Amino acid sequence: MIIRHVRSIRQPVRRRWLQALTTCAAAGAIAVGLAAQPAAAASQLIVWQAHGSDSGELRYSGDATWYGTVKVCDNEADGRGVYVQLMSEAGESMSWTDSGGSDGVCGYDDSYFAVNFIDWFRVCERINNLPDSCTSKVSITKGD
Repeated sequence: MIIRHVRSIRQPVRRRWLQALTTCAAAGAIAVGLAAQPAAAASQLIVWQAHGSDSGELRYSGDATWYGTVKVCDNEADGRGVYVQLMSEAGESMSWTDSGGSDGVCGYDDSYFAVNFIDWFRVCERINNLPDSCTSKVSITKGD
């Protein structure tokens, strides 16, 4: 008696279909999990000011009561430091400096301060033995 070995091609095809189905199910579960997470809030520019080629900006992300960011850029190789100054409604002065000077990298800070309590904003340049040169104060209007 001759025994003929017959190969079934159904099992590999079925296995490939099951693998494809589980891969799609896993990808769908990951996509649903990612979609359920809240998206990061886009940063909103409140004010940008230039002092010559130097500049400073104030932004907030999410709720303006908890997340403010400051950026200050010293773009002039003149030996004068640049800083951003904020004044709170309570009279507290806050300032941030571009510590790298005119190296092409701006100073950045996200200190989680309450943007809605800021009264004004300006950009200043330090001048040795003279009063600092500052832009006009920009009042921050909150609509309240």
